[in-house]
Amino acid sequence: MRCKRMVRARLLARLTIAVAAVAAVAAIPATASMAASGHESHPVGAVNLAETVRHASSAASGPGAYNACWDIEVYSVRGYCGFKGLDGADVCVDEVTDLPNWDELDCRNLDESFANVSGDPVRVYYSPNFEGAWACINNGWYSNDLNKDVYTFNNGPHESGYGQEIWENIASSTQGGANCTNPLPEDG
Repeated sequence: MRCKRMVRARLLARLTIAVAAVAAVAAIPATASMAASGHESHPVGAVNLAETVRHASSAASGPGAYNACWDIEVYSVRGYCGFKGLDGADVCVDEVTDLPNWDELDCRNLDESFANVSGDPVRVYYSPNFEGAWACINNGWYSNDLNKDVYTFNNGPHESGYGQEIWENIASSTQGGANCTNPLPEDG
């Protein structure tokens, strides 16, 4: 009985956070329009928050990489997670910093699902030490199955690994820094 109450309390807490975030996102366009000039603009922060809220509300409905990564406590700071299994099974990487070689964790080329709950973009690289082609993963993005043709190392056209699938090919990763350019498409 106690376990059921704890599960209900966690679910209620997640739903409360999602509803509050949706309400905040809904208020952003109205507030921004009052301060904006005659030119149309889209605040970057509002777009990132909206992305995170959309992913959070869809992920809250069931298990998967996003929820599994969110549930991992890494010194009370959220990061990004790589999993050896589909749907967020068998966590391999749960980082809040740069990881120059996934082989250090026996995770290199074993990625099957991924989630970024860090608040910043994450770059994943084809080669160790942040070398080779890379893919940019926006905050709030996740995939329960990286084995899709559209998930490729799509940046660094003259680097080794350019155009290769990400699935079972990540060798290193960095968090934060520059904005995502050419980010991976949304997980369908």
